[in-house]
Amino acid sequence: MSYRDIENVLPGPSLAEARAEANTRLKEHYSILEFADELTGYTRALEAESEASEREGIAAHELWDTPARSIYGAIAKLHALITLGVLQPDCDEFPWPPFRSVAADLLMILKETSLSPPCAG
Repeated sequence: MSYRDIENVLPGPSLAEARAEANTRLKEHYSILEFADELTGYTRALEAESEASEREGIAAHELWDTPARSIYGAIAKLHALITLGVLQPDCDEFPWPPFRSVAADLLMILKETSLSPPCAG
């Protein structure tokens, strides 16, 4: 409900008193909501979550735009795609199962060929 809604629902001079009462109650309601928000930090948490999500997206795009220099780099890019793209880790909707299958295949190939990660020394 907004002040404009009150104006639309209670129009005209004959409803001025009811409109004033509704506006007063709405103002009190908004004050309570603002106070509750300050106590809980809900809006601040939403803003922080949004900012973190934006930074995560930027980092992911930088990762995907950077050419992989090893099979491990390619797997890391695939893992980031799977991790960021799927809403639930166990999602079985296309294309997530094939992506996970490809990642598992690549890791198995690396294990079988005994290739060490570049940072393993």
